[in-house]
Amino acid sequence: MFLLNINVYANSETEKTNLIYCVDPDWFPFESIKDGKHIGISSDYVKFVAMDAGLELTFLPTETWQSTLDHLMAGTCHITPMLNKNEARSEFLDFSDTYFNSPNVLVSQKNQPFLKDFDQIDDQVVALSEGFRINDYIKQKYPEVKTRIYASVLEGLMSVADGETDIFVGSMLSTNNYIQQHGLHQLRIAGWGGPEDNLRFGVIKSQSDLLPLINFSLSQIDDAHKLAIYHKWNNITVIDNTNYGLIKKMVMYGAIAAVFLLSYLWMMKRYNRQLQQQNVELNRLKSELTKSNQKFKKLSTHDLLTGLYNRYYFDMALAEESSRYDNDNPIALTVIDIDYFKRINDQYGHSTGDVVLKLFAQLLKDLVNDMDVLARWGGEEFVIFSNNTSLQQAHDKCFEIQKQLKLTTFPGIEHITASYGIASLKQNETMSACFQRADQALYKAKDEGRDRICIADAAEIVSSSA
Repeated sequence: MFLLNINVYANSETEKTNLIYCVDPDWFPFESIKDGKHIGISSDYVKFVAMDAGLELTFLPTETWQSTLDHLMAGTCHITPMLNKNEARSEFLDFSDTYFNSPNVLVSQKNQPFLKDFDQIDDQVVALSEGFRINDYIKQKYPEVKTRIYASVLEGLMSVADGETDIFVGSMLSTNNYIQQHGLHQLRIAGWGGPEDNLRFGVIKSQSDLLPLINFSLSQIDDAHKLAIYHKWNNITVIDNTNYGLIKKMVMYGAIAAVFLLSYLWMMKRYNRQLQQQNVELNRLKSELTKSNQKFKKLSTHDLLTGLYNRYYFDMALAEESSRYDNDNPIALTVIDIDYFKRINDQYGHSTGDVVLKLFAQLLKDLVNDMDVLARWGGEEFVIFSNNTSLQQAHDKCFEIQKQLKLTTFPGIEHITASYGIASLKQNETMSACFQRADQALYKAKDEGRDRICIADAAEIVSSSA
């Protein structure tokens, strides 16, 4: 066991409470165990709550998330800091207020069609992590879906990569982390995976009197602190929070001034100087925090590597634009995939692969119209939403990209090619169905030898190349 050296109390009347807590050992960046130590987003919330509420917490490492749940049911672990509330867990746990939210997604191999949600899963086998709340949701809402349980998120993702299963369901943050960390570039986010995670502290029922303390401590964490925690575990630099030690000095100096009248003026002058400096610092931090919040807002809608819009923003744009569709305003969807990108990563390294993605994204930005919505869909796949654009115009745009790509040199590897799939939104057709036809056209282009432009329609797929 590993002891957090926490000896700070909420107030002088609070007695130190010694409790055992355990976490999911393999759910990074939310929480994980590395070298026997608790790391991840929940680790910072545990430290803050323990210090603020005057709790002494002893960490109990476990092998799997199911093992953690077993310890909680047996009472050998008292608290877990980050989980969803459901009916089964409510039999042996009480829960704090929600303090962190995260969406769930569907993950499949890239050659599989886009899925809007669970309603589009037919005979495919879905991989799930043992003990997760989403498992109960699927069992209740979609009992016909075939599922297979794995001990961890990584094992579930590997089963999809190896072809044992077709789809994995899990949190967007954790799945994206493992896909990038383990080079699972054959996988992509294929749809949204049910209700989002509403994460809370869970406390065994015999210790439920701790919940008011925990909820109060959580309420003391302001947005700036939450943002700093999020950035810390997602490798984003943020500014430090304000140091309030000066306020304690103010109280101390005020008391001394009441006793030592002769020193009062000197102390007040010194104090005012420090206060002015502190106000300058607070204004500076406020300005930096505003910039950081603006950056965080941009991060939620933009891809970090290429600067293009991300999939989340693109989905919102599709929903908004499709609601305004009419026959006089044709809409074209184009899906583009860099050919043999995995070979580039394997042969030249991921740093070279990143350079290729950046240069390719810049080439697309230079060639698409200002009214187009250009996004990185995931990995080496890009999408273009073109309003008031016919199939012929979309084809011509792809042909121009294809020509410019042949003239562009990429450092260390000379030239690359890409494949293109195009579809036009039909009357009464959903945007999801249109995207799926464009995706099928893309894979038709790849099947026919890559470096090709394929146009999909209701009757057939027509292919062309430069």
